[in-house]
Amino acid sequence: MACKTIGYKKWKLCTSNLKNKIVIQYPASISLNSPDSNVGSSFIEVFTAWSMVKTRPSRDGFFDQVNLANSLNIDFYIRYTTQLDIDREIWVLFNDRRYKVEIIENIEELNKTYRLGAVVKGPQSIAANQR
Repeated sequence: MACKTIGYKKWKLCTSNLKNKIVIQYPASISLNSPDSNVGSSFIEVFTAWSMVKTRPSRDGFFDQVNLANSLNIDFYIRYTTQLDIDREIWVLFNDRRYKVEIIENIEELNKTYRLGAVVKGPQSIAANQR
């Protein structure tokens, strides 16, 4: 019986493709000292990384600059790092927009490149985009 091979396409990301600077953030809660106030939300900057940004065509679902559809519409490719805690909720700040990372993929499990599949939430000045 002849042996059939499974095709394997070597995946690589060139350093020249990492043109966009992004900020990786974790969400945090702020407790206010006033007795009748609610807990506020903010973000902790974890690190800054160079990335390749690839957009997807699904831009539907926006109403008043807030994404209601929550479909993945942007991918950030960064170098593998141990600073990224993949068990936490991760956000990316890029061009004054905050993106919620929904999928983290260690490409080919080689510990060389992460793909962060994200949802654009809109301008960070709008409170609905910070959830």
